Amino acid sequence: MRNFITFICLSSIVLWGCENQNGKPDHPVIEESIVSISNVQNSDEEVMHFYVSVEDYGLGPEQEFGIRILIKDPYISELIKTVTLESSDTWKTIPEGSGELLVVSYTDFKVIEGKYSVEEVKNLVENEQAIIVEIYNDNEIITQSEITTFEDRRDK
Repeated sequence: MRNFITFICLSSIVLWGCENQNGKPDHPVIEESIVSISNVQNSDEEVMHFYVSVEDYGLGPEQEFGIRILIKDPYISELIKTVTLESSDTWKTIPEGSGELLVVSYTDFKVIEGKYSVEEVKNLVENEQAIIVEIYNDNEIITQSEITTFEDRRDK
């Protein structure tokens, strides 16, 4: 019993040390991510649009980071003829203790090639872990999240 209590106490201390006083993580956070389909103005083409919003609260070490989107589902990757979208820009996190907030938005789009089902794409995005967003530094993944929000923005 004493070992169990010791384990619980040590676990609580470790978990408490992993977060700051505000309960915010010490790395950039993926706040919002959306996949949408829309029409290209004055064209018959449709595009798949990817949007990611990242926030950094300045609670960790200063580091450079990029944003990468991984298309895990073959149906979607075949529609847009790619498996990876990656930001050409990199950003630096805010130094610890600065009290500032960094907000980064990354957006990209790919033309949809071939016939497809909007309902199938929606289902894959919302339910099948089809698309992953990663915040990374060199080859290290800082954090990642699934995109589970889908919007149909086509003209009806």
